[in-house]
Amino acid sequence: MKTLLIFIALFSSNSFADYLDRQERVVFAKKVIIATDAYTHLMMKKFNGIVDSYVSQVSAYKDVENTIKGLTITGHDGDFYYNFPLSAQYIDINGIPRGTLVIGGGPDRYTENPDLIPYSQETFVWVAEEFFQRFPQSRNKPAYRTWAGPFGFTRDRIPVADYISDNQNDKRVAAFVGSQGYGGSWCFLGGFLAAKMVSETNDVALKELMDQWIPPEHFSLTRFRNQKRAKKCSQL
Repeated sequence: MKTLLIFIALFSSNSFADYLDRQERVVFAKKVIIATDAYTHLMMKKFNGIVDSYVSQVSAYKDVENTIKGLTITGHDGDFYYNFPLSAQYIDINGIPRGTLVIGGGPDRYTENPDLIPYSQETFVWVAEEFFQRFPQSRNKPAYRTWAGPFGFTRDRIPVADYISDNQNDKRVAAFVGSQGYGGSWCFLGGFLAAKMVSETNDVALKELMDQWIPPEHFSLTRFRNQKRAKKCSQL
């Protein structure tokens, strides 16, 4: 479910902080953290050319021997990933650990409309073949479920952690891109850093924190601005 955010009002009055008018869909807050998804660039033009919608596809296989315990395994530069959710793990009558294997992959497919999610038979077959190679004891086991969904990624897959105001001194709105899909672990760190970015009042401490964890040369929006300038220059 997505929520259309028509307007964000930023102001300093404590009496209205955290006020939410659900009927008008207006959010009042002193500071805002935006965690992006597949719909963000459709609702906020600020993210056009930064976040795009992509389709990811996942399959699930029941009663697979759990040989990786609590690990999440990735491969093919992040285009292949699998794990055993704890809720579906068990020990069979022979003492063998088993569970439901959730496995996904294939290059994420760009889509202009995140509400239209095409299923890919080619991706399903590719994932199944990778599954059989890694779990030969379950070869030819049919998937009991497969599904596809929209994600919001940058085109270079590198997360973003930055303030989105054109005024460098305005630190009231911070944006974090990449807190889903490949960012499963990033979202925990990102949430902590985002809170620090909008709450830290000591500029020196804030700079040290960002330089250590999210150096601007890698994670800021500058790289997208530079790409836009380069594109405009090439068109002259």
